[in-house]
Amino acid sequence: MVIDDRGDVRLFGSPELRACLPSAADDDEAAAYAVRHLGFVLVRHQGRRLRAEMRPALVKPATLIALYYCILDRRPEQIVLSRLEGEHGWHEVFDDLAEFAATVEHDVEDEGVRRHRPLYALSSRPIRHLDRPRYARFAPLLAIWSARRGRLPVDIAGDVRRLGLHMRSSLLRNPISSGRLLFEHMGSGYSFFGNACLSLLLIGRDFETLPDRGLAEWAATSYHECLRDEKPRLEVVSAVVEQPRGGPYWSYYDRLMLPWRQSDGTRFILSVSEVRRRVLAA
Repeated sequence: MVIDDRGDVRLFGSPELRACLPSAADDDEAAAYAVRHLGFVLVRHQGRRLRAEMRPALVKPATLIALYYCILDRRPEQIVLSRLEGEHGWHEVFDDLAEFAATVEHDVEDEGVRRHRPLYALSSRPIRHLDRPRYARFAPLLAIWSARRGRLPVDIAGDVRRLGLHMRSSLLRNPISSGRLLFEHMGSGYSFFGNACLSLLLIGRDFETLPDRGLAEWAATSYHECLRDEKPRLEVVSAVVEQPRGGPYWSYYDRLMLPWRQSDGTRFILSVSEVRRRVLAA
């Protein structure tokens, strides 16, 4: 089916679609023209996947809304975004609508979409998704957590380093009878630092002292929820991050959080993440 710039859904090969390019040799040529030049979206249901072919910069809000309803109605296991730019296209695969929408909306040039984009958003994933290739790097950490039943290893930092996750990892301590989160470790791979040495200065300080205070206050909610539930959390995060120097950037990353405890009751939370996409924010 094809979704036009007014959000109307038309069957592939309909007279309305052919009217967009009367001289087209066939329906495929007419649809390709409408997608590349008019901002239409071509939707194909392929087994358990739904493929959306589009040129995001041209897509209108009404078109996006109709596409979202189409995805919700069909409940695909995965969504394939086919970007038709220039002579060729390139493709991305998403696990759910929230992940798909966060990526597409960043590239839509219509101000009506840009104005309503949230600074921060997250989408939870079932912990069983650690079996998928995308999250495979995180799985050994969950195995350690499960084997120890959440008891903090003596050298958790060494385990994280051995698994190659130390650059984007943080370990926070939650003192007994306190709502504070204090840094025990902070990797140097987070790009909101002006330089790598700043991560060392955070040790012993509160989580909210991160360079981007707004992001820290928003993220702290998830950390406290993870400690309260005492269960691992796998999330996909979309955030507009402020830099010490230069303009803000949009970061899209996977994150695993693991709650730990010591014998005296002190609680800790370990966060590891992997960036999927990072671009300058509009």
